[in-house]
Amino acid sequence: MRGHDPLVRALAAHYHLAAMHPFLDGNGCTARAMEAFFLQRCGLRDTLFIAMSNYYEEKTPYLQALADVRANGHDLTPFLSFGLKGIDLQCRRLFDEIRVNVSRALYRNLMFDLFNRLKSPRKRVIAERQIKILTLLLDRTMTFGELVGAAEGDLP
Repeated sequence: MRGHDPLVRALAAHYHLAAMHPFLDGNGCTARAMEAFFLQRCGLRDTLFIAMSNYYEEKTPYLQALADVRANGHDLTPFLSFGLKGIDLQCRRLFDEIRVNVSRALYRNLMFDLFNRLKSPRKRVIAERQIKILTLLLDRTMTFGELVGAAEGDLP
């Protein structure tokens, strides 16, 4: 398997350990840990391991993929397909989370750039009160109702 992609090797190792079922309990956890170790050795970061761990909690399709391999003469295709779909799904979820965080950071920078820009010698483009409201919205520390109440009175 040395010529195969590291993801395929990690998934194959996971399958083989799970198929051997060497322990009375904890075989799945051990297989996931070994998969994570293989992925870490090839340079993938811990976030993917945590994400994959969540994917494997979908027990029925996981067990079905293991059974399909046994039923098809130990052809690993069903399990590899299951695992690679999981990796794809988790990468998309992580990408979406990264995109949201980057968008927030860019928006926050824009807010403060506008606050520091003067419309005229006496007036800013965006007021300090508006900055506080936008910051509260970005940080999601208040519900909309609390925000409206705070906007009518003094902001924290």
